[in-house]
Amino acid sequence: MLDQKKQFKVQTRLQRPLLAGVSPSSSVSPGRQGTPFSLRPLTLDDVDDRYVGWLNDPEVAQYTSQANITHTLKSLTNFTKSQLDNPNVYFWAIVVDGVHIGNIKLFYNMAENRGDIGLIIGEKDFWGKGYGTEAVKLVTDYAFNTLKLPKVIAGSRPGNIGTQRIFEKNGYTVERYIGDAPIYSRHRVRPSNEESDQECK
Repeated sequence: MLDQKKQFKVQTRLQRPLLAGVSPSSSVSPGRQGTPFSLRPLTLDDVDDRYVGWLNDPEVAQYTSQANITHTLKSLTNFTKSQLDNPNVYFWAIVVDGVHIGNIKLFYNMAENRGDIGLIIGEKDFWGKGYGTEAVKLVTDYAFNTLKLPKVIAGSRPGNIGTQRIFEKNGYTVERYIGDAPIYSRHRVRPSNEESDQECK
């Protein structure tokens, strides 16, 4: 019989085709009422010059792990492929009115039995309009309600006020600091009927 962590790993593989379900077509960003907003699984077809440009733009990349790194189509393709091949990584494109504006990723940390969220809005014209907040909401709901993860965390670079507000709006609180960088977390609240089911087993 599989232990809980191995069983979860198998389940994540099986659930990959269901990723589109995290973003119902009726989902609309609160920042621009009436504009279609959705998440869809990222693919290698999304790796283009525009995506490379996001990571090479100092203003976009300054608060990410990609700051001060020069990217090419080849390097970004290799990175994206490594993420898509990882069974513990869920990688979505953030799409607004048919335009790919950024990405959001959920990594299952098996050692800690939690999810780690990473977010980038690459198209600066879409900053401050609620799309990051909506994307984090959908992925957090997916982590808790579909994957049943007990906890999700997200790191933020010092001074990244925009990202910090995104997580605070989604119910995350600062758990600790690594240097000056806050680590946000949120715990899943189990429904009462789920607790009753566990007691009966």
